[in-house]
Amino acid sequence: MLIVSTRATGVAPKTGQKFTNVQGTYWNGATFAGSCLLQSYQQPHNLEYVAVAKDLNGKAQYCGACIRVTPLDGNRPPVVAVVSSIALMEVVACPFQREKPKIINKDGASKFHLSMLIADSSFPIDSVSIQSGRQWFPAQKTDYNCWEIPRQPVLANRVNVKVTCTNSRSFIVNNVDPSSQTPIDAPAGCS
Repeated sequence: MLIVSTRATGVAPKTGQKFTNVQGTYWNGATFAGSCLLQSYQQPHNLEYVAVAKDLNGKAQYCGACIRVTPLDGNRPPVVAVVSSIALMEVVACPFQREKPKIINKDGASKFHLSMLIADSSFPIDSVSIQSGRQWFPAQKTDYNCWEIPRQPVLANRVNVKVTCTNSRSFIVNNVDPSSQTPIDAPAGCS
C-alpha cells in the first residue's frame, strides 16, 4: 500500500475509487518534502510512500490514503512501491495491523492557531471538527495536509477532535493540547 498526495478537486477519496492511466512521478522519499508534511510521522510497518503527479495534488486530500497500483502492461501483479510509470490506481483501505490514528500538531500550532494532521487512518479523512468549550468548529483541510479552523477564535487549552472518514464512520480524541508536539493516539479508528 502507498501513501499519496491528492487530486485537484479537493474532495476526499473514497475506497474503490479508480483512476486509469495515472502518470507517476519520482521524488526522493523525504517525508518533509511535498505537500503531506509527514516529517514528524513514523512510517507504518510494511507500507511504502509514493508521490503522484501534480494534477492529482489539489488540497492534500489523498495524503495518508492508501492506494493499490496496477501496471497497465498486465505482466506484473499490483505493486506497493513508488509510482514511476503510467498505471491504474485504486483507493483502498489501509491494511494497518497495530497502528491507530494519530493527531500530529504542526510546528507552531497553538490554541491561537490550530493546525493538525491526522495520520494512520485506515480510510481517507472526510471532515474534522474541533470542540472548544461547548462549541464545535468545522476545520478545513489545507493544501499542506493540515486541518485548520477558518477565522479561528482563541481555543481552550484542551480541545476535543472529531474525525469523520469517507466510510462515514468517525472517532473522537478528547483532551488534545493544540500546541503539543507529541503525536496523540486516537482510542480507535474508522474501521
